[in-house]
Amino acid sequence: MDDAAVRVSPADLARLARLRERREEAARRRLRALAVAREVAEAERASAARAFAASEATRVERERAIYDGLSAGGPVALATLMESRVAVADLGTAVERAKETEAERADEAEQAGSAHETGRRDHADRSRDVRRWDRAGTRILSARAARGDIVDEIETEDEILMRMSRGGAVS
Repeated sequence: MDDAAVRVSPADLARLARLRERREEAARRRLRALAVAREVAEAERASAARAFAASEATRVERERAIYDGLSAGGPVALATLMESRVAVADLGTAVERAKETEAERADEAEQAGSAHETGRRDHADRSRDVRRWDRAGTRILSARAARGDIVDEIETEDEILMRMSRGGAVS
């Protein structure tokens, strides 16, 4: 570590710290964006599920009304029967479209959830790296400070010895 303390300048450590901070902030922003995207996808999925349930309920209600009208008694004109069949088929088509939309939104929500989890793992990895680099930087600065203390002690001892030799106290 002492060798690293000599080779790495404080300016380099400061630049490295700024770079790490920018990268970690970018990872945090990405994670927040992914979380928002996941929430939006979940909301759209829930909305599609409600639309599907509403279309299914509408279909059941309208089919019941159509069948009740047809079975009300008496003969039914062929045109009315055909119109009823088309109306029931249209209702079924609307329900199928709503079901497909719900399935698409569920897939999108799942993909957004997976992307968010990946982003959370990436952010955790980045945070772990930052902590590791911070510990290394602290060790380098501590080694540099310890080396500086030793140098100061040596310089002080040399100065004392030189003063003493000038004063004639040391032979």
